Amino acid sequence: MSDARRGAAVLLIGAALALAAALVVAGADQRTLAFANGVGVLGPLAALEGGQRACQRQVPAIVAFAGVRVAADTAGRPGPALGVDVRDSDSGRRLGAGSVPAGYVASLDTPASHPLATVGAVPGDERDVDVCIANRGPAPVILGGDGDAEVGDSRLVVGSQQRPGGLALTFERAPPTTLLAQLPVALQRASLFLGPPLGTWTLWLLGALVTFAVPVALAAAVAKSARDETR
Repeated sequence: MSDARRGAAVLLIGAALALAAALVVAGADQRTLAFANGVGVLGPLAALEGGQRACQRQVPAIVAFAGVRVAADTAGRPGPALGVDVRDSDSGRRLGAGSVPAGYVASLDTPASHPLATVGAVPGDERDVDVCIANRGPAPVILGGDGDAEVGDSRLVVGSQQRPGGLALTFERAPPTTLLAQLPVALQRASLFLGPPLGTWTLWLLGALVTFAVPVALAAAVAKSARDETR
């Protein structure tokens, strides 16, 4: 085998191995996050006493989810039981409900400590949902978010009073899915920025060109360079 062909073959084999490794990693990477409401945890936003409730209304549910994680802080003490209710914003129909047992210790600065309520299978067909968090215990709990956040049509209601900004909420799926399985959905969402007549097919085509055409072109260039050097 000539040096030109040997160099091109090594480059193509390397590209194929890199692609295979990426597919294996993406296929094994389990993700529980479905989506978030786009509000950062910048500080305390609502302090709920026992029996009080806060609702983040008209949150776009872009995909199906089964759990709601709430940015909360218990000031280093065991937190109260929480009830989480999810309803369709238009009809008020309950889509899911769950609870968080008392005794958790949460901090706004530690996302892993934020309590998670399993609410059942909630469809995510681009509908808006109202997410309400109720304090079912005697101890207070602080809910975090961003008081200056612009969250579209979503609005925060604490008790009967509407407040600016929004609570930081993340929505989780069950069972977890892989990063590879989320690729078609990610491309579909990204295609919305392209507009007609472009669409998801454009991104698939670009991905194919980058994955296959670029290594082939590089291999051809390497082969040509090797041939030129031997002349």
